[in-house]
Amino acid sequence: EADTFKQTLTDQLTNLTDQKVDAAIAEIKSYRLASTKIRKQISYNGYWSNLDQSHSGGVYTSSLDTIKNDIDQMAPLVDGVALIFHQYVNGGNLVVLEDLDIFKQAIAYAKSQGLTITGYKFHCLTSVDDIEAYGANKFFADYKANVGKVTSALSEVGVPLVLFNERGDLYGSTSTYAGNVLSVLQDLITDSYTVDISFQSLTDFVNADSRIQSAVDSILINSYARISDKKQGTTLDDVADGIDDNNYALAAYVQSLYPSKPLIMSEFGIKSNWAAFDETWSWDFSAADDDATGTVPYLYLRGLMQSKAIKLFDGVWLWFYADLLKSSAGKEYLQAYKKGVI
Repeated sequence: EADTFKQTLTDQLTNLTDQKVDAAIAEIKSYRLASTKIRKQISYNGYWSNLDQSHSGGVYTSSLDTIKNDIDQMAPLVDGVALIFHQYVNGGNLVVLEDLDIFKQAIAYAKSQGLTITGYKFHCLTSVDDIEAYGANKFFADYKANVGKVTSALSEVGVPLVLFNERGDLYGSTSTYAGNVLSVLQDLITDSYTVDISFQSLTDFVNADSRIQSAVDSILINSYARISDKKQGTTLDDVADGIDDNNYALAAYVQSLYPSKPLIMSEFGIKSNWAAFDETWSWDFSAADDDATGTVPYLYLRGLMQSKAIKLFDGVWLWFYADLLKSSAGKEYLQAYKKGVI
């Protein structure tokens, strides 16, 4: 009897950590999501930079301990991490601001925690005027060379190179520089790496130069759907409907144009502020509307998974993930999703 009691107690302790997840599973099923039989790759955008906005100097990369803490929080919840790199004209030269030695150690740690590296995502805010002042040919040559430096230092075969983030002014159908962008893409395609662009929206992709649409391996969309101006009155159905209104028809159209190309939300998220439902892409809101519990990003994620649009996408890369981590329900939801319930 003592052995039986001991085994029973051991079983109870073993199962204790799964109880919240099981509760979340029951809640998920109550929203009809268990019947959809979909399984999307969920990653997060690892924003491991500590940039001063003037770029006039300072430390541009978070400490390794900070990055490891970030990974420890996200590894139980998602499948992978996309790494963000910043190219910026600093000291008269276009450079990658991140410390690649720290990133190399961070990649090894992320993989040791079961995460895959889902992309190397390059952001560059240098304006067209500054590109022209720099010299357009030199700019694109240096941009390509910097990507090469990253792949040489951080060799991960099969990782997509995600370039020219939201730079429709460079890859758009009317842009003078679409040919330059195309050349960079073509030159960087190898047996080890595919190339993509993270487009600002589905409309941004449709308006891109057709040669660039064809050149990318996958269609990556930064998705920030306007939901409502009702703040705390916003419902889960409002979120799902808003996401569908902004995405479903156009995603279906894009999929019909390129049925063999995976369609991925390369940024999806929202700040933990009730006013953010009206401007999901924004970083700055009045503190009076702050949501300390993370309910806003939780509803936004839940609405996505309840939408029709999600069925057309192959993966989601979370943005503003630190805001989602404020929500215990959000963490339990992701953990349940990773467990394969949906």
